[in-house]
Amino acid sequence: TLMFMSQPVLLWFAFGSFITRGKSEQTLLCPSGSEQIGALNADIVGCGLESCEARYQDSYASIEECLAGCNANINCASFSWAPVNGDRNHAGKSVCSLYYDDIPTQLWSPQQIMCK
Repeated sequence: TLMFMSQPVLLWFAFGSFITRGKSEQTLLCPSGSEQIGALNADIVGCGLESCEARYQDSYASIEECLAGCNANINCASFSWAPVNGDRNHAGKSVCSLYYDDIPTQLWSPQQIMCK
């Protein structure tokens, strides 16, 4: 934050599919070719179309790869993406979940986005 005429000025920097404000706050965006479903943290209960272990950064390194995985799966109607530490059950990991449906059933935090 900079001070300009005694008022704070926030600087925004764009990095790929999210916007960073400071070091701890990110606003997630669905990648080009997809659109957001529901509110931020919208989610469908469960691991989705793949095994729970197949959802981490070893399989999907970015939200764009998550979208590509959904597009490659004929049964995929939507996906959720949580950046590293965005899924409260998976500290230190990013999580991509592919789903057969596009209707959220819960909110999951601290930070993820659902897209189709």
